[in-house]
Amino acid sequence: MSRTEVSHNNAAERLAALAGNLYTLPAVALEILNLVDRADTDAVALRRCVEKDPALAAKILRVVNSSLYGPGQPIGDLGQALAFLGAKPLKLLVLGFSLPTRMFQGIEAKVLGYYWRHTLTKAIAARELAEQLIRTSSEECFLAGLLQDIGLLVFVQSLGTPFQRFVEKVIDRQEDLYAREQEVFGFDHRLISAKLLRHWGMPSVIVEIIDEWESKKTSIGASVAQRRRLLSAAEVAAQILADERPEEWARWEQIVGQLRARKIGLTPEELLREIHQKVGQLAEVLSLRLPPGQSYETIVAMAHEKLAKVSEEVAGLMLGQSHSKEVASSDRDSQEHKEAEELHRTLMSCLESPSWTQSPCTGPGLAEECSGTSRLQEEPLLARPRVEQGMTGRDRLPRIRTDRESSAKLADPGLLGQLRAIVAYCRAKRCGVSLLLADYHDVSSLLLLVGKDRFSQLQQFLVASCVSLEHPDSICCPYGDTGCAWILPDCERETAVLYGHQLIEAVKNLRLTGQSNLAVVAGVGIAFVAAPAPNFPAEDLLSAAQRCLFGSLASAGGVVKSIEIY
Repeated sequence: MSRTEVSHNNAAERLAALAGNLYTLPAVALEILNLVDRADTDAVALRRCVEKDPALAAKILRVVNSSLYGPGQPIGDLGQALAFLGAKPLKLLVLGFSLPTRMFQGIEAKVLGYYWRHTLTKAIAARELAEQLIRTSSEECFLAGLLQDIGLLVFVQSLGTPFQRFVEKVIDRQEDLYAREQEVFGFDHRLISAKLLRHWGMPSVIVEIIDEWESKKTSIGASVAQRRRLLSAAEVAAQILADERPEEWARWEQIVGQLRARKIGLTPEELLREIHQKVGQLAEVLSLRLPPGQSYETIVAMAHEKLAKVSEEVAGLMLGQSHSKEVASSDRDSQEHKEAEELHRTLMSCLESPSWTQSPCTGPGLAEECSGTSRLQEEPLLARPRVEQGMTGRDRLPRIRTDRESSAKLADPGLLGQLRAIVAYCRAKRCGVSLLLADYHDVSSLLLLVGKDRFSQLQQFLVASCVSLEHPDSICCPYGDTGCAWILPDCERETAVLYGHQLIEAVKNLRLTGQSNLAVVAGVGIAFVAAPAPNFPAEDLLSAAQRCLFGSLASAGGVVKSIEIY
C-alpha cells in the first residue's frame, strides 16, 4: 500500500471513529442484539424487548407481512412475527432499521431522496439476486445493501452544505458518485461505511462484504467473495433504476448472465422489473416517501435507446467517420477543481478540530444555525430547557436542522394565515400536518409571582424550547399571552406527542428567579390531519388543537391531549 493510500485510509478511519462516537445505535437495538446472541433467551423476553421500541416493532410487523417475506396469512401478533423470522433475520432487520436518527438530520430533500432510493434499490437487488440466482441466504446481502452507503450520511454531517451541493451536481449530471469522491478525497464513502460498522461492532461478515478496501490486504473466503459480487451487481441495478443511468444496462445484462451460469432464473429485464416493484413496496412499508422517478418502462426504453446510440457510434468509427464529443469548458473545469480542493480542505479541517466530537451542532454547516436558538437575555428570568440525564437516547427527541428558507416561503401574517399556508403545502406534498399548542397552567398565579414586566419571558421560553427541537420547515409563533403555537408539516401524530412531552419536561425543569421551589406546569394540545383533502379548512385544525389544550389545562396540566381529524 502506498503512502497516499495509507493517508487516505487513516483519514477515513478517523472520520468513521468520530462518527461512531457521536452517533450510537439505540439502546433497545443493542439490547435486542445481546438477547439474540444468548443461547438462554426465550421468546417472551425478546418480544418484551422489541415492544420497548414501538416504531421498531411496527416496522418488523410491516416488513414480515410485506412481499419480501410473503407469509401464507397476515401476521398481526409481534410474537408470531418474531417466531416467523427466526433469530438471525431478526438480528439483521434490527441492525438495518435502527440507524441513529441524528445521522439523517440536516440533510436536504434532494440528497436524502437520492440516498433512500439508491439504498433501498441496492438492498432489494442484493436480496433478489441472492434468492433468484444463487439460491443462498439473502439476509446478509440485504443488510449489506442497506448499510453500504451510510458513509454518505457521515460525509454530509461533517462537511455540511458544500458537500450536499457537490452531491446534487453529481446527481444532476448522472455521474458516478463513488468515482467523483475518489477524485476529491482519495476514497469514497463506502470505506467510511465499513469502518463505522466495524466501530459499532456489526457482524464481521457484513463488514467484510462491504469493505472492498480491506480485501486488498487480506484474503477473503469464497462465501464473502460471492456476496461481494452480488453487492456489486446490486449497485449496477441501483445505478440504472435509482440514478437513472441507462448506459449501465449492458453491464447489468453481462453480470446477471455470469451469475446465472447454467441455472434457470429470471432474465435481466424480468429481474430488474421485480426489483423496481419491490423498492416501491418496501418504501411504503417503511413510510418513506421517495422522490418521483421514471417508470420502469421508461427506464428500459432509455437503456435500449442508449445501447442503440452506442452501437451507431461504434459502427461509425469502424467506417472511419468522425464524431465530435462534448467537452466541458475550461471555466467549468476550473470551478470544479476549486470546489474539490475546498471540500478536501474542509474534511481535513473537520478531522483536525476536536469540536466536532463535542456536539452534533458543531460540525461545518451546522454550528451557525444551531447557535443561539434558545438564548435568553443576559439576566434571564428562566433557566434554559434541559433534558433529564436519566433519559435514554430513544427518549430524547431528534434535533433536526430547520430549513429556514422553506419556512420563510411558507410564512404569512397571523397564525391562521400561516396554518393555511402549511396545510396547502402538506396537501401538495401529500403528507400530514400537526398543530401543537402549549401554555402554562394557572397563568394568573405566575403573573403575580414574576410581575408584569418580566411576564413575556414565559412565552419566550416556550417558543425557544420549540425552536430548539428544530423540526424541518416548522413555524413557531406566540399564542395568547403566555403560550405558543407550533405548526409541524410532515409530522405524524405520534411524533408531535413526543414533542409535547419534551416541552412539558422542559417547563418542569425551568426555575423562576427567586422562586426556585415553585413547580411550573404546562399543558399541550395537538391536532393532526393526514394528507389534508383539497377542501380541508385550516380552522378545523386550530379549533381541535384548542379543545385539546383546554382539556390538558383543565386537568391541571402536565399531560398531552391529542386528536386526529379525519
